Amino acid sequence: MELQQLDWKNYTTETNIFNYKIPNVDENIATIEVISTKNSNSGETKSVVTINKTTTNKVLKECTPAFVKRSFFELIKTKSPFDYRSLTLEDYLFSDDSILSEDISEKNLIWFYFSGDMLFKTNGIPIATPIYYDYNCTPFSNEYCYLKPLLNYLKEHPWVVNKEDLEIENIPYYNSEKNRDRCIRDICICPDQDTYDRVYQQYSGDKYFSRRIREAISSQLFMYNSEKHHDWLGIAPFLKNPPKQLAQDS
Repeated sequence: MELQQLDWKNYTTETNIFNYKIPNVDENIATIEVISTKNSNSGETKSVVTINKTTTNKVLKECTPAFVKRSFFELIKTKSPFDYRSLTLEDYLFSDDSILSEDISEKNLIWFYFSGDMLFKTNGIPIATPIYYDYNCTPFSNEYCYLKPLLNYLKEHPWVVNKEDLEIENIPYYNSEKNRDRCIRDICICPDQDTYDRVYQQYSGDKYFSRRIREAISSQLFMYNSEKHHDWLGIAPFLKNPPKQLAQDS
């Protein structure tokens, strides 16, 4: 079917591209690019803001930089920016207009490592955020742990964000195995920043560093090899078998 033309409008646009230095951020790390387009017919001007990555840092090169509101740092003490059920982008990201009007600096510039659900500052230092463990990835199952005393311990642990929500639950039949049908699931753990820094330093050279950090924080790696890994969460008293035995059996 051939379309019937109703009317036709002709107008021109003026496009300007501006580059800006981010306060207190080296130009060899990141800059701001603003593409401003003006409609000659309506006079309306629209601006699109982009953060250009110029860094050579191995980790930051794989990240997505963004400007966040100051409230962001309080929010991520109990909520993960990678769990969209907890936070939405509107909760913490500056709009393009806000970036141009607000007093931004390196303090607002955060680097999102979406491949591993991690955050970094511009200096390459990671930022501790809550980590969720559901029944698929929780190490707290009746295969390895005494769940009742462990549950009581976790309910008092300063890293556990959702203490009141913790329960021992059945693992769905399609994921359960013999001697592994109960677990402490949907636990949210946010370590203190000092510990997180130390864990990152230990595993930052690993090819799968973000996964190793996740496993270390929950002491899952310690379960399998206590000689190589540290019990960061302090759950050794609640393991059914000594970690060395688990390492031999795995």
